[in-house]
Amino acid sequence: MLEEQQDDADEAERILALSDEELDGELREAGLDPKAVRDEGRRLAEHASRATGEGLAGGEAWVSGVVPLAPRRSLSARWTAVLAAAVVVLAASGALLAPTILATLAKRNEKPIRIAPDVSASASSDPSPREIREHAFAACASRRWTVCLDLLDMARGVDPAGDADERVNAARQEAEKALELDRAAPPDHTDRKR
Repeated sequence: MLEEQQDDADEAERILALSDEELDGELREAGLDPKAVRDEGRRLAEHASRATGEGLAGGEAWVSGVVPLAPRRSLSARWTAVLAAAVVVLAASGALLAPTILATLAKRNEKPIRIAPDVSASASSDPSPREIREHAFAACASRRWTVCLDLLDMARGVDPAGDADERVNAARQEAEKALELDRAAPPDHTDRKR
């Protein structure tokens, strides 16, 4: 406590030693308007003199040049304001984009899969219909129904005759049935009134 009082006294002495220009510079640096600080000091002095019944000659109020400054922080006020503005912008962007992102994720509840062509099987860079169907079966096995159906449709576009295979029909029916059940199920709302 005594150390804080000594620090305050040292700071007051330092401020008293400043010229008017230096004091104005420090006030501006602290984000204060020197004229407004002096006007407020005059107003307070007039109020105090009326309260005590004492006045100064000529109606002038004496205003001390001492203004306590806020302690220095590691970040300047300017950088703190910039950081706060950046956080607000990010939060607003997230709030605006969140419904779109959530709708997209809900619509496509699966991860995209990469179809790597078998280079040894053909000189073409396109995967064969058989490879596409194998990836579709893998997607169905991992319950990624939309991907499964998309891949089966892609393979059918290249090789319609391959759609007659039992495994293709079974995978297609399973995926369509699962998607139909997903559409028919009521949405899960945690804030539903009971």
